[in-house]
Amino acid sequence: MAKKKQFGFIPLETKLQTGFTLVELLVTISIISVLASVVLTAVNSARAKARDARRISDLRQMAIALELYYDTNGQYPPDAVSCDTSAGSSGDAPPACTPASDTTPGPGDFWVAGGFHMVSPAFISISPSDPRNIRPYFYLYEPVQGETQFGVVCPSGNACAYIISALLENTSNPHVNPGCNQRFPGHNYCIAGSGARLGTP
Repeated sequence: MAKKKQFGFIPLETKLQTGFTLVELLVTISIISVLASVVLTAVNSARAKARDARRISDLRQMAIALELYYDTNGQYPPDAVSCDTSAGSSGDAPPACTPASDTTPGPGDFWVAGGFHMVSPAFISISPSDPRNIRPYFYLYEPVQGETQFGVVCPSGNACAYIISALLENTSNPHVNPGCNQRFPGHNYCIAGSGARLGTP
């Protein structure tokens, strides 16, 4: 009996097994890794810029609250501690300024031991904290009281000027002013009140 011819298909037993070669897999993985690193870098940069925008906004709100406090009390909140920051107040003198919560990042009312907390809630609903809130990323309130500082002389018992400062992560930000707070030179964004001069010891 003659064997029938088979047309239009390859018998199952003769089909070829195909797939990616090792080189193709390595090239694909490399391309995905490069793309992932580019995306991650862009995301991290965007997050840093968002944190900086919040820092600028927070310090401006703090400055407004300080001026409202001054209008009511005739002076700024007192120089209650040497290191009055959003990450914890302590007796450390700047530029060391090691906050009590130095290793405890995150939200919390760490202003409570210093003078700045006196503006809340009457003049600002919540005392703001840096988005990262761990050294050196904290907000620092440095009043002038009974001393000559930032080019200003204030009598004893009267905080007549101040500088508040923070550290911006994006050094190309137009608001960056390195050394603007000589009491904590690591900070690069500052707001001064009542004649205090930025960059002056």
